[in-house]
Amino acid sequence: MAVTQSDMKKELQEIRRTLAAFETRLEKIEHALQLDSSTTEDRDEQPEAVSGQTLTLVPDGEGGLEAKIGVYGLAWIGSVVMLLGIAYLMIYAYNTGHSWLSTCIGYAAAAGFFILSGRWQATLPHLASLLVVASYFLLFYTTLRLHFFTAEPLIEGRTAAIVLLLSVLAVELFGAARRQSERLAGAGLLLGFAAAVIFDRTHLTLSLFVLLSAVSVWFAMTCGWKRQLFLVLFLVYLLHLLWLLNNPLVGNPVGAVAEHQNNLYYLFGYAVLFSLPTLHRAAHEKSPGMVTSLVLLNGSGFAFTGLLVVLTFFQHDFAGIALSAAAVFLVFSLLQWRLVHQPLVPSISACFGFLFLSAAVFSYAEVPAAYFWLALQSLLVVSMALWFRSRLIVVVNTFIYLILLLAYWVASESANWVTLTFAVTALASARIMNWKKERLTLQTDLLRNLYLLAAFFTVLSGLYHSVPQQYVTLSWTLAAAAYFGISLLLNNIKYRWMALLTLLAAVLYLFFVDLARLEAGYRVIAVMALGLVLLAGSLFYAKFRHRLKF
Repeated sequence: MAVTQSDMKKELQEIRRTLAAFETRLEKIEHALQLDSSTTEDRDEQPEAVSGQTLTLVPDGEGGLEAKIGVYGLAWIGSVVMLLGIAYLMIYAYNTGHSWLSTCIGYAAAAGFFILSGRWQATLPHLASLLVVASYFLLFYTTLRLHFFTAEPLIEGRTAAIVLLLSVLAVELFGAARRQSERLAGAGLLLGFAAAVIFDRTHLTLSLFVLLSAVSVWFAMTCGWKRQLFLVLFLVYLLHLLWLLNNPLVGNPVGAVAEHQNNLYYLFGYAVLFSLPTLHRAAHEKSPGMVTSLVLLNGSGFAFTGLLVVLTFFQHDFAGIALSAAAVFLVFSLLQWRLVHQPLVPSISACFGFLFLSAAVFSYAEVPAAYFWLALQSLLVVSMALWFRSRLIVVVNTFIYLILLLAYWVASESANWVTLTFAVTALASARIMNWKKERLTLQTDLLRNLYLLAAFFTVLSGLYHSVPQQYVTLSWTLAAAAYFGISLLLNNIKYRWMALLTLLAAVLYLFFVDLARLEAGYRVIAVMALGLVLLAGSLFYAKFRHRLKF
């Protein structure tokens, strides 16, 4: 018997060694074929997941487009069709004289959808979410018909009906926040705007626009819901425009409203509210593109709608309103920089602010005085660009400066102190940009060269129009001498080139204009002065050549 047990132990040990060798070879084969042994384990665990009631509506790789249409598309279409069917049933019951039955059908259907969504939340989450949205619409529609769009309303008082409908909207938005559902939040906000339009009372409608915008901003800042924020931003400016057209959505004739009714305050409220998310550091870190788009859309919507409002009602107050708008956007640009320290968004806000500031200047000051203030504004813009480290502001400001300078040349027949301001602004801007080019991270001299080129022609043109004709050559000669002095002080080759080109212009003007028409005395002065400066320039190069940068 002992011998038999010993033999059995040996056989078991042999079997174990064989199995171990087999497993080792199998692992080598799997490794060679790059197979993952975890797939078998995952397949074994799948039935347990199914038994735990966590179903996947459309498994990856199963069904493809057809399955997605079947699961998601049919659910959407089915929900819409069911809503239409219930609405028609309610209308049919009302038309047959059963107004209470119509209301009961609407509330019962809303409750039924809500209950079904709760039952299917675990197994069919997509369909359950659609049912909740459908219950929101049914609850809103049924409550709306208690007073509005009915010949014999169940609630006679308009105020009571408005309060009840607003209460329903508040409950729906609270439910969206509690469920943490952006889809439900968007549905509730959309219904809120519909209610505001239907009420058709200016201050109630516009106040609801502001309130719904605030709720949307709160959702965006606390829950990170971006899509509903852009939906609300688009709706609020669009519906404000429709209000300006007398709210034709409720059947009013199309046309401008008779009075402004202080709607501009509400417009400023939208701009401020939609600027608040740009101060949220988390938004910049998670979705920088979203914040940039928000600033662009908010500024554009405010500018377009505000321009229509001002041109319609406030033409005499254009300067003050534009200045207020500039203050709002510039203050937010400063706050964005201080709180977030990200250059792009503050730069865009600052660009809108300076755009409104330019509009205020043109409205307040007459030409050519307006060009004087705009030239000084250019220096302010460059200074803010240095603070924000923003190339965007510098580029935009450069092209605006050149456009203003061109407009001034075309519109002005004679030079004056405004011309000098443009020249000084160009020289100062170029100097500031060269002084702080590391802060601006400018890798090219193109913008500085544009400013210097503008200053060169502005000085020539300004002196030509401002001094007596017999002193043009002399004034240009003195300007060249000043350029040489600046170049020596700053050791900058660009000012030397400006000096040489100015001397060339003086020589050409002397030979082609002055020698033909000047009196003898003025001719002697012009020729002698130019000759002295030319010789001084030659001595300048000979003496300081070793110190100059070429």
